[in-house]
Amino acid sequence: MAHYLATYSAWVLLALAPSAALAYSYTLPPAALQQLHTDGLCVVPRYIEPQLCEDLIEDMKMLREAGAFISSGVGSNDKRRQEGSIRTSHQCPLFPPPKPHLGNVAARRELYGLVDDLGYQLDSTARPLHRPLNLELGYLHYPEGGHYGRHFDVPAHEVVDGRGRSVTQERRVSFLLYLNTGWSGKGYGGELRVHEPLDAAESAQRKALGHRGFNVEISSDPVRPIRADVEPEGGTLVCFYSDSVEHEVLVTHRERQCVVGWLRGPAPPVDLSAG
Repeated sequence: MAHYLATYSAWVLLALAPSAALAYSYTLPPAALQQLHTDGLCVVPRYIEPQLCEDLIEDMKMLREAGAFISSGVGSNDKRRQEGSIRTSHQCPLFPPPKPHLGNVAARRELYGLVDDLGYQLDSTARPLHRPLNLELGYLHYPEGGHYGRHFDVPAHEVVDGRGRSVTQERRVSFLLYLNTGWSGKGYGGELRVHEPLDAAESAQRKALGHRGFNVEISSDPVRPIRADVEPEGGTLVCFYSDSVEHEVLVTHRERQCVVGWLRGPAPPVDLSAG
């Protein structure tokens, strides 16, 4: 995905009209925030309404027809590659925003607003995210037969800030918003399989390996126990800590669409002795 450096205060300035207001109240239940802190993962059904799901799917379709989607790769920025045996999907970056004459702009504005609000809520968890935070956001389209092998989200990226300086940004929280309604119980596949999270020491070790130049996105580790298989039912929000939750997308038997995003912050110094 393209990487766009922006603090909370700047997110919506690029995408929302000054008078825009959310048409729906998007609030994470306190229990979900607590579960994210204690378990590293939370699942919130019906976080967005069916109509917005339909509108965002329409936006995705129009952007695909306009050629805004690209094949998803694996690996970090400088070593990103296409690996169909590992990942089969297409993506459209939403920061910087697509051209304003493309797609369902009203639905996209609603999405930018709810993601901005979600970021504030996630920043209120007991685990500090360390501002300034910025955002990666995009659409993901899985065709029939699409999948993504067992992996951790890439822990860190070299990005250029507003002054032209190279800085290291680390993904803190990953989130997914599923858009296909009527999925549950139909045997369509495409579940998000979540494995037992790493503890703090294991997470630190992976970060140390990453800073030594290893690709730590695609897992070669022994398979950890399965925590949950989450059906991608439209309206469901999934959040998890990027550095500790190993996950995969099982083969989907029909088209599957979602919004994917990460909250990122400055990467702290890594203790290389952890490796």
